Amino acid sequence: MPKRLLHADRTPFPYLWEIVGIISRSGEDCLRFSMDSYLHVSMDSSHHCYVERRHNGWSPPPVSVTEVRSPPSVRTVHYESDYPLESGWYLAFYKIELTFKDEPDPEIVAEVAKRPPGLRLPHCGGRFRARVDTPVQVWRLSYMPSGPVPMLIDEEHVLCKGEVVRLDYEPDPSRSTRCKVVPENYARVEAHCIDANAKKDRDYRGYELTVSYVQLDADFDWL
Repeated sequence: MPKRLLHADRTPFPYLWEIVGIISRSGEDCLRFSMDSYLHVSMDSSHHCYVERRHNGWSPPPVSVTEVRSPPSVRTVHYESDYPLESGWYLAFYKIELTFKDEPDPEIVAEVAKRPPGLRLPHCGGRFRARVDTPVQVWRLSYMPSGPVPMLIDEEHVLCKGEVVRLDYEPDPSRSTRCKVVPENYARVEAHCIDANAKKDRDYRGYELTVSYVQLDADFDWL
């Protein structure tokens, strides 16, 4: 991240929301301080408050669009004013919206095409027993202090041989490479995969497991 000058808190979303969480330099010759106490996030948009130092008379366009595949990010200036310091400092309030497209990721489409012939694909209600110790993705769920949107922390752990998991929804293997499964002995797997201190965190909301379709076919008994 070559434009990042300072990140004051090592966590993805600082717990001390009054601090200056991120300082960055933008391509418009603007030095930006992210004021995380004014960060609000909903399912498809966020509001950010920045103190910005602008040079050479630059000011942001009313609306700017950044699209890197999907979803594109649309940034709208909602409010800005001179900051009560020397000339060149501004207090800026932005709304950032994400427009999701109903289309699969090209990289996932490419992975789907590589599947071995005859691969079994799971359906809702399926139950599967780990035949061997199997590496799985563990998503630790935490709610951010500013709202009900869960924050996902991705870790890799081993699901022990003999553990049974179930599939509680109908996946779409044409646009995914993994599925989310629920251990039938949720507490035992939680004790194995989630650090005790993480479980004591006030924002901890449980965990999820994901396993690839290839792993599910090769390393699990289908019950």
